[in-house]
Amino acid sequence: MTKVLAVAGWPHTGKTTLANGVEAKPGQRVEVLHTDDLIPLGWSESSLAACEALEKVIADDNAADVFVIEGVAVPRVLRKFIERNPDARPCAELSVLRTVYGEPLTKGQRSMAKGHDTVLGKIMADLVRLEVFVVDPPQHSEDPGKIKSGEVV
Repeated sequence: MTKVLAVAGWPHTGKTTLANGVEAKPGQRVEVLHTDDLIPLGWSESSLAACEALEKVIADDNAADVFVIEGVAVPRVLRKFIERNPDARPCAELSVLRTVYGEPLTKGQRSMAKGHDTVLGKIMADLVRLEVFVVDPPQHSEDPGKIKSGEVV
């Protein structure tokens, strides 16, 4: 059975770096799905494609031993998965990253961060109900656009 790990978070918080650093035990395979790779499909279509990939991995006995899905879109993917599979656990663990590295977020990135947090907030009760282990530090009290580079939130 595949262990599914999800890495969500604001832009420029290290999601891809964390996901690419996941290592399995010797002899095990790790597969990573970067939701940013699906952006050309469109907003809704990309989350559907990622959801379908997640469903396929969970159902496939020959899938990788560890499957990691990462990106700002992960909360939308998990929401879609829960809508389609209300009693199935979408992932074993969800890590949420909000410490911004590098340049401050642009207006568009701040909007993505707000959307990320809104969707995540709406599905949190379902994630708890489905026994997903969630690592989500306390939410910053300010607008994502006011977060300075490297600030811990």
